[in-house]
Amino acid sequence: MRWNSGAALLALALLVASGLSPALEGAAPLPAPQWVGASHERGKIRLRWIQNPEFESVRVFRKRADGAEGFVAVGQTQENSFLDTAVQAGVAYTYRLTGIGVAGREGKPSTEMSLRPAAVEPRVLSPPDWEGHLILANGIGLKWSARDGEDAIAHNVYRKDPGEPQFELLASSRGTSYLDESVEPGRSYVYAITALDASFLETPLSQELRVTFAAAPAPAEKKPEVAWRVRRTRLVALVAGGGELAFERPADVAVGPASGNVYVADSGRNLVFVFSPQGVFQRTIGAGGGGSGAFRNLLGLAADRDENLYVVDAGAGAVQVVSPQGQYGRRLEVPSRAAGATGLIDAAVGAAGQVYVVDNFNNRVAILGRGGAQLFGKQGAQPGDFSAPTFCAVDAAGRLLVSDCLNARVQVFSADGEFVRAFGRFSRGPGGFGRPKGVAVSAAGEIYVADSWLNTVQVFDAEGRFVAILGDEHGRPLDLGAPNGVALGADNRVYVAERLAARLQVRELVDAR
Repeated sequence: MRWNSGAALLALALLVASGLSPALEGAAPLPAPQWVGASHERGKIRLRWIQNPEFESVRVFRKRADGAEGFVAVGQTQENSFLDTAVQAGVAYTYRLTGIGVAGREGKPSTEMSLRPAAVEPRVLSPPDWEGHLILANGIGLKWSARDGEDAIAHNVYRKDPGEPQFELLASSRGTSYLDESVEPGRSYVYAITALDASFLETPLSQELRVTFAAAPAPAEKKPEVAWRVRRTRLVALVAGGGELAFERPADVAVGPASGNVYVADSGRNLVFVFSPQGVFQRTIGAGGGGSGAFRNLLGLAADRDENLYVVDAGAGAVQVVSPQGQYGRRLEVPSRAAGATGLIDAAVGAAGQVYVVDNFNNRVAILGRGGAQLFGKQGAQPGDFSAPTFCAVDAAGRLLVSDCLNARVQVFSADGEFVRAFGRFSRGPGGFGRPKGVAVSAAGEIYVADSWLNTVQVFDAEGRFVAILGDEHGRPLDLGAPNGVALGADNRVYVAERLAARLQVRELVDAR
């Protein structure tokens, strides 16, 4: 079955209409067709009904509300939908259906369905966003989220083999998750999802997600579980914005190496907020619009040794460089595989001045330097592959650390992009990740990783071994709301940007090393 609106509505109909009476036997009259619904479709009317194996075809009748004639047959189809193109905007029409059986036997008429085609096309929902997947013993668990402010009544899950041109409808779900149990060990699958609104209009396909269902490992000797260890912190400030502006969606945070000032990128405001090391507001940088020094979809940011800010503008597909005072410097273009197909998230500056940019959509990292752009990475789960990478940082040795979000790990690369190691796994236990995001490296080489799913900040040593989870003064895990960016400053301070809580936490390490 190819991905199309008819297939989508058939799956949804089967989902919501389970328990219908089976086909009548013998010469009993054919049942009436069961409506799924009617909707506008680019100035036309789309009718949809539940497929019935007793019908060889379905005949469609129509009448105008402003006319004297009765119902007139306008079409007959073997599909489960019909597009009526001979309609006028603003005129009301009423439809009914009959099923046609063997030898042309016509069944009972359906109930009537009325609709007035609109002159303006209704708004269609946006494709859902992938949140990730889990490899389970009995299949592949898929998780996604609807766009903010959009109300989908169901989601369709599509699947294909890698290299195949067409998706097949796998299932429909009223929720935002699905367990695909029809998978085989060692095989790879490509998934996409769509959303359906109350008029049964379906969105385009989402971004593709490729997953390999790993073969079940041989039983191994059970190792003792690593115990949770807490590194205590003291709250210095909870910052909800600056001046007259509250945060909307704080995405990342960086600390200026010279001044110690704190820079917070807010993707809702498309502004950079500037604070003192103690969290006192100073000013904002940027403006909406997308011109020089303005941002269209601000996400990550980084500061170099001179405290120039490298601000990732996903909407422009570029990195804008501004001074600490907000003066526009230059614009760094990031190559894309297709026009508009960029998903830039974060940037980091290397010791030699090269700029690393994480491209979430294309599952790769760009290294921007005097010699042009070098690209590395592709979609996958092998060492050096990515599945929706997000944030990055550079350690004192010049190595690049990248949060490989949907693979639930952090990968370490040389300054030139050669794979060094990876650490982390899907787990709620110590050292495990749900959705790793912000990464920061201390002067002692410890790695701090924020997790927006588990609502934690964990600490690892330079080799990626779990050290501790950040807690409050009493040793309890921190109260966090989807932490995204994390940064480290002087005086043992830790800064955490919380996207859903819309705030910046400023904390001081009590158990500092």
